Amino acid sequence: MADFEYTENLQLPYIMAGQAQKHITHNEALRMVDALLQVAILEVGRTEPPTNPSMGSRFVVGIAAIGAWADHDNSIAAWQDGTWVFYRPLAGWVVYALDVKDVLVFDGAQWSTVNGAVTAFGINASADAVNRLAVKSDAVYFSHDDVTPGTGDVRMTLNMANASNTASITLANNWVGHAEIGTSGGTDFNVKVSPNGSDWQNALRIDASSGKVSMPLGLSVQHLQAFKDVTTQTLTVSEAALANWDGEHTFLGDDLTWNAALGECSIGRAGLYMTTFMVSTEISSGSARSDSIAVLQRYDGSAWVNVRGSKARMYNRQAGRGGTTAAWTGLVNFAPGDAVRIAVRIEDGTDEVYVDQASLMIMRL
Repeated sequence: MADFEYTENLQLPYIMAGQAQKHITHNEALRMVDALLQVAILEVGRTEPPTNPSMGSRFVVGIAAIGAWADHDNSIAAWQDGTWVFYRPLAGWVVYALDVKDVLVFDGAQWSTVNGAVTAFGINASADAVNRLAVKSDAVYFSHDDVTPGTGDVRMTLNMANASNTASITLANNWVGHAEIGTSGGTDFNVKVSPNGSDWQNALRIDASSGKVSMPLGLSVQHLQAFKDVTTQTLTVSEAALANWDGEHTFLGDDLTWNAALGECSIGRAGLYMTTFMVSTEISSGSARSDSIAVLQRYDGSAWVNVRGSKARMYNRQAGRGGTTAAWTGLVNFAPGDAVRIAVRIEDGTDEVYVDQASLMIMRL
């Protein structure tokens, strides 16, 4: 019978014009539909027919089949009207195997379970032999399952073949990696960064055996260090802020802003800051003594207030003997918008005092 006398996919026979005994062709087509639609296979890979098959039972014939199934490898064998009827599958046919409780797909040469047949799977993206699961989505959501009630645990496991391999998560921009988190070349936990996806720097390591944390490249903190040189600032009032910091200063980070003319450092981010200052004062010629105190002040948005405990006292007993230096170091909690400065006041005596040198260092921890 010519190919045009059959349907393209299931090869069901057509009833031809003027055909005698049309019911035979019609019944044959119905039998094929009954066998090939909603295909539930009792067993897959069997190589010989069962002894007492039930009417309508279906099997996927295994390789090198014998007996009544000989020469019908990979065919669907259906027991119909007391005999075995074989249907040769085409690529893309799908059945459900009751014995293995899985879906099978025929690829044109063999049957495979969906787990074995689908080697790469992409969701809105193209998967390949290396990236076998590819997902293109603005977000991915994972939640615990209720199969085991009461646990509520959710875990993602990355299993490397050997301890010398890598199990990590890479964060990229335009497919160029810039950060990597995980185990790399060992079992220690690492955090790495890269400007170009090729040159990687290991910023953080946690030893797998001891749990100790190390920073192979050292710790870099946001800091300001300013220095006021010997250009003096004369203090004739009870208290005055140190201004006109005409010495050198260094600055790292975006959280601090320095105003040399006012001698003020503005805080950009809330946090705990290590703050250190040093002040050296002298008294003018002809003066006998004049003690002074330097304090750290913060502007909280409404007024300048002294930071509690931040006092450094200078004792000046005789002019021309050089400056007397005092320093203070402490931890201070600052809020965004706060400002920091050093102020000096004359504590004892009425003589003139001037600042010889001063330095200020602020680090965000």
